[in-house]
Amino acid sequence: MVKYAGPDGSAETAEVTSLRGRRFSVLRMARLLAVSTSGYYAWRKRAVAPEPTPRQQRRADLAVKILDAHADSDGTYGSPRVTTDLE
Repeated sequence: MVKYAGPDGSAETAEVTSLRGRRFSVLRMARLLAVSTSGYYAWRKRAVAPEPTPRQQRRADLAVKILDAHADSDGTYGSPRVTTDLE
């Protein structure tokens, strides 16, 4: 069961508007969900990033290479052979 977090009691006025138009305090939601407010803001910043990070791009490129190697083998190569092909 979720504990009641009580009123914020702080000067922080950051709010989130839900899909139904209701407004909720970020600090209060963070308390209820047992997460940090800085974690919420970091997640929000990543969610609206215009382009992938270099790491995300490398992972996406690798995924394409793996899928191509697997498809070239007509689906018969497993991870050991695909790894050997990519080296």
